[in-house]
Amino acid sequence: MRLFKRLKKPVLFLLAFVLVNALLTFFLTPYASPSSEMWDGYFRQQEIDAIYIGTSQCYESVNPEVTNPITGDHAYNMGTNAQSISDTKLALETAFADHEIKEVVFILDYDSIMKKTERRPKAEACFCYAMNRHLSLPARFKNAISFMFRPDYFCEAESVNYLIPWINNRSNFRPEYMLENAKAKLTGKAPEAGDLNNIRNEYGYKGFYGILDYDEDKDLPKEKEWSEEEVSDRAFTKLDDIISLCEKEQAKLLVVVAPETVSEVLSYGDSYFERHAFLREYLNARGVSLYDFNLANPSFYSSLPEDFKDWVHLNDAGAASFSTALATLQNKLRAGEDCEGLFFEGKEAYLSAADRIDSVRLKLYSNGKEGLTAEAFAMTGIPDRAEYEFYVREAGMTEEILVQGYSEKNSLIYQPKKSGTVTVRVNVRRAGSTCAFEHYRTEKTDYWKN
Repeated sequence: MRLFKRLKKPVLFLLAFVLVNALLTFFLTPYASPSSEMWDGYFRQQEIDAIYIGTSQCYESVNPEVTNPITGDHAYNMGTNAQSISDTKLALETAFADHEIKEVVFILDYDSIMKKTERRPKAEACFCYAMNRHLSLPARFKNAISFMFRPDYFCEAESVNYLIPWINNRSNFRPEYMLENAKAKLTGKAPEAGDLNNIRNEYGYKGFYGILDYDEDKDLPKEKEWSEEEVSDRAFTKLDDIISLCEKEQAKLLVVVAPETVSEVLSYGDSYFERHAFLREYLNARGVSLYDFNLANPSFYSSLPEDFKDWVHLNDAGAASFSTALATLQNKLRAGEDCEGLFFEGKEAYLSAADRIDSVRLKLYSNGKEGLTAEAFAMTGIPDRAEYEFYVREAGMTEEILVQGYSEKNSLIYQPKKSGTVTVRVNVRRAGSTCAFEHYRTEKTDYWKN
């Protein structure tokens, strides 16, 4: 009796925890996540002979419904959100065990080979949850234990959080969402595919239909650098494992980088081309070619501004264009054609081709007595062909006033008349153009007059 009394509270707490956890998991975990949609679709396939695999840049960029008629393949897209190279290897091992795969196209996200971004615990946990839905109980237990006891996660919150799925895999706490989500689970009827859910087509592709607003979007790519010292040895070990696995299974391996906006590429400066050269040399030494579609010769492929939903992902129209070019490349390689000329080798060739103004970056510096300094940078491969004009609105003003007309000068020094919030807008266009502007950017800063 005493033992029962001692255990009563812990047992009741555990039961309450299990019940609340189950309810929250039911209402908050989405009917379809990027990983569950991939694995559910995969296990519905009767025949697969080619795989596209990688992160969101894979499943949002490559549509086998477009590529299959061109290549003649029965390809499936196994991309998932923030997929680590470890999970890429696991997915490929599954595909090779289940099907006769003749070609693997690895859509490589450069972030997945860097120490700070190679692994994302929530994405890896979701990958494991989704895969386990289709495995035997012993296999599920093995996968779960393997995740929880990984050296990276063991004794960390990520290990315990695996047991609380709604922490790793949820959308939001809005009551209307939870009710809609519960309805989908209870009826088994998937919602219509749209930008706010993860429903894919039968080939594993997820299309998005929005178009990036290059002027108003607040996530304009920031200046970034790349260093060989930041490369993850573990990620490259797994990459070597993937290369060996494809060799063992006699499957052709292509490593491809999906298109991003010109602004994203240029945000790396010289680092983008140094990173590309490093990875290309590494892969070539192992008999694998790298095809970066950001460096594609425009005569072969060129993305359009309206092809993107954000700075690093294509929308549905952009994915159709890229998928067509990718399938064309696959066919050329299978025919034994030399495709090196389809891609630029260095920075200069890329910059000369990236001649459109993709966006404009604006930085503000408040210097007290010296006033306010604004610096603008046109995101284009040929910045000396751009011209700028600046507008300012001080606190209390009802509209912006022109303070510096169009010229090649990309900076402004302005002395506000009083303290307060100052809004600066820069317009940019190609030199000689007569349009009002091609792109603009607006930023605010607080200025305190000394």
